[in-house]
Amino acid sequence: MGRWYTNIIKRRTYVTRNEALICLNLKEEEFDRFCVLTDTHPLVASKNELTNKSTKIQYAIADIHRIRESEPYQKAKLKKENAKRRNNYKSTGREHKLNYLMDERIDYNRILLSKYPSFDEIYEDLGEALTNLIVTERIIRDKSIDKLCIRFESNVITKIYRELSMFYMYMMIVKTNPKVFIGKEGVYYSIEIDGNEVFWRETYPLNDMEDSLGINYNVIVQTAEFNAYLLEKVNFKLFKSLNEEYFIEYIRNIRRAYTDIMEYVPVEEKIQNENLLENNEYVVNEFTKKKEKEITDGRSLKDEECAREEFVQERDSGSFGAINLYEMFSSMSKEMLSRVPPKHRCIFNKEKVYLCKSTNSLEHSLTMLIISGGGEILTSPEGCTLYLCSEIPENFRAEYNYAHPQIIYDSCNLEELQSHSFYRPGQNLPQHISPYKSMLKETDLDTFNISHKKKSAIESIINHRK
Repeated sequence: MGRWYTNIIKRRTYVTRNEALICLNLKEEEFDRFCVLTDTHPLVASKNELTNKSTKIQYAIADIHRIRESEPYQKAKLKKENAKRRNNYKSTGREHKLNYLMDERIDYNRILLSKYPSFDEIYEDLGEALTNLIVTERIIRDKSIDKLCIRFESNVITKIYRELSMFYMYMMIVKTNPKVFIGKEGVYYSIEIDGNEVFWRETYPLNDMEDSLGINYNVIVQTAEFNAYLLEKVNFKLFKSLNEEYFIEYIRNIRRAYTDIMEYVPVEEKIQNENLLENNEYVVNEFTKKKEKEITDGRSLKDEECAREEFVQERDSGSFGAINLYEMFSSMSKEMLSRVPPKHRCIFNKEKVYLCKSTNSLEHSLTMLIISGGGEILTSPEGCTLYLCSEIPENFRAEYNYAHPQIIYDSCNLEELQSHSFYRPGQNLPQHISPYKSMLKETDLDTFNISHKKKSAIESIINHRK
């Protein structure tokens, strides 16, 4: 027996986005999520194959069938059915049957295995995943969790900043020496993991939260959901490769402390409660309450604009969420850390570095690079061998070896600590040269991070269409 929903698209090869929503009986944000989880992308079909010519960007009907038969779609359908059963059981006094409902959580391990048969293929897309997760963390860090994660099995925001911090923690433990570059949009890193080059961008925090206005957060979080699970598996493999039970137990304790498990509330029930709250409190009070006459003082809008206080942006160290890398690393056993052989030569060995407040959003990046290079971070300038500051503070003692933060990035690229006398704040600094000859020729990153596998696929499509 044929599929019931194919009647409206009989003898069709491609469908538009709106037709796909009708076929699957989904909302737009749900459809976007399933496209990410099933690796489905729109196509630009030829004119001869289009029945509905309202738009050239369409979806293959075979992909629509594949989404409908996929596990994420079936689990989402089961979740809606279970929500109705829960309401029915509660209203009829049969709460004991709630324990017999089928599991509706998506098996992300199976999804990852179907897309990446081996970890070598995961490493090819790891840089793109890291870039996406960091951008997501910068944009949604102050947003409401309930509205963003309402359709997810876990708290995606917590998972994002926890797994990002764990990945940086791994680099600090094994003493990697990444190639780095300070660009206009962020700091770029390149490291090697199991013979695979991983390249990503750490975006700067937003200067003003108004910069995030008009962004579709649902699409961003849905893309980051898959990448967060990908990074979670990578982190566990990396910590397991240290061959110490201590580090495996450590990552488990961190995941317990920053758990992403959410108390399950059915979507329909949550929306229903929000509607009742709005109808009973907000709407009633709005129309029954007597409106008071506004009192004006005769001041114009221009006067109000002049009297408005200037917005002052709080200092942001650039860390991921509530996790402090320095405190997390300091809590680890020094004996266990000494057992891990360093991946590279420690170029900041025996260096005691103090980070001034003027380092601002680079503090998080500098902390990772200095500790990865074998250095030590001090909480006070007393006893430091290197004082990092973008601007010389007031009442500064000239006895310190002070330098601009650029010295750390140039030292990583040259694999040797540079002289602080060439990096005095306020004077002409040495030219900061990009170590990525093939990636950053025109701008700091106009070329998007694409794996070799994807580049080959794109080239084959272009050559075929020629």
